[in-house]
Amino acid sequence: MFKFISLSQAASVYAAAFSSLSLTNKFFIAAVFVSLALAGCGGGGVGSSSASTSGSQPIYGGDIGGGNVDAGSNLGGGIIGDGGNQDTAPSQPSEPSQPVFDPTYTIGTSSTQQAALGNLFFGNDDSLSYVANNGRFYQSLAEAHNTLSPDQTMPIASQDTNAYVQWQNGWTGKNVAIGIVDSFSNNRSVDTHGEKVALIANSVAPQAEIVNYHFNYSIAGAERAWEKMNAAKHFIVNNSFGASRYDPSNGREDKSFDNKVANWVKRNYKATGPADYDDKMLFVFAAGNGGRFCPDRRVHACTFRAAVTYELRQKGQEDTDAMIWVGSLTDSGGRLTSYSLTAGEMKHDFIVAHNDVLSKGDGSGTSYAAPRVSGAAAIIRQKFPRPSGFQLKSLLLETATDMGEAGVDEIYGHGKLDLSNALSPQGQLSVN
Repeated sequence: MFKFISLSQAASVYAAAFSSLSLTNKFFIAAVFVSLALAGCGGGGVGSSSASTSGSQPIYGGDIGGGNVDAGSNLGGGIIGDGGNQDTAPSQPSEPSQPVFDPTYTIGTSSTQQAALGNLFFGNDDSLSYVANNGRFYQSLAEAHNTLSPDQTMPIASQDTNAYVQWQNGWTGKNVAIGIVDSFSNNRSVDTHGEKVALIANSVAPQAEIVNYHFNYSIAGAERAWEKMNAAKHFIVNNSFGASRYDPSNGREDKSFDNKVANWVKRNYKATGPADYDDKMLFVFAAGNGGRFCPDRRVHACTFRAAVTYELRQKGQEDTDAMIWVGSLTDSGGRLTSYSLTAGEMKHDFIVAHNDVLSKGDGSGTSYAAPRVSGAAAIIRQKFPRPSGFQLKSLLLETATDMGEAGVDEIYGHGKLDLSNALSPQGQLSVN
């Protein structure tokens, strides 16, 4: 089914750890009141670890936007000190650096459409059952797909990204790894948030190696997962979780949010933690679902990692790691969903994509938009193996289909993911 890597709970490398992390998927609203007791359980997967919530003041994932409930999706654990405000006023902000593409790309080794089709649904493994977000049970992923999308031959994520068109040319994500940090059950059923995120990535890049990192729902746990990914050369990192300013169940604001961000920034901690990563690393983050609660909806005003990145840039600190935030589109694709956070000042790091799992309307949340971008990144890296994480980020963003106001804007950022355009020649190509 998947390759699992379980991460034991680690003490934070900081004087104070962060509060709690919550999955940014839409479907955990009904479980939020019990999730703190379940924090770190992750469905009881092999090697699951429990993160302490003693003394924590949780920061929740964003607004949920109604719909069916996927229980057990919430993450929690860890504590961060308030830290106080910054002592000095920030210097003029610096724009995120825009790397120059290598003028000569090496073209990677292609695969076949047949191989792509054979690796859909995790290799068409009939032993894997599927539990839909409405609780309905299916004996296999194929049965679920055929029932939920009877008029569609391809998974919905392969269609709304146009990935299936790329398979015809052999670009399938082969020999590229996608690391997914999330919650997994490892029970031969696709029934957790993380497994559905992985399913979407597989629907886009069916020959990519999907490596699931079951972590302990703390900042330290996420950072440890990233370090393990870096060591294993799993350089595309999907993060469909986050920490937000507002409680998704009632809109209650965490009044200490700004102090927590300031505390992090005062110590010059990167949003991706203290480790140095390979230059091929690309971090893909779900933007968050707090659009109905966070007043201006801007991702840097509403979520922790984007806030830290923005404030560090205000101090003049350049990014050392390539990061993308992904917002979610309505099923029609014509506008941003009401719960998705917007690009705001992170517009040069922002892209949008669809957010269904197996059929239209069966899933919502930026959690399900992010793996579309991660899968697309794997396909691009198969075709163009040489670009760094920053160059891969630029390929994804600068080839996106413009939406909203002309050019890069504060709602859609660069616009909608356009895999076909990203795979078109950028500069001079050389065949390996």
